[in-house]
Amino acid sequence: MVAELLKHDKNAILKVRTIKKKFDKPKKKHFKKAGVVADKSLIAGLLETFERIRPVEDKPDPVS
Repeated sequence: MVAELLKHDKNAILKVRTIKKKFDKPKKKHFKKAGVVADKSLIAGLLETFERIRPVEDKPDPVS
């Protein structure tokens, strides 16, 4: 998604960082205020909560 954003506006991240120095938990208003040119659905997708997927550790089978 970030690559797609940069296709639309190669300076998008730089623009948002001028508005919000620390790029943690950006919001739609930061992209709008920064003047980022991109599809609204792309920005919405970028702002969705990212769910980390942790690999299941190999555990020995319990002895019966």
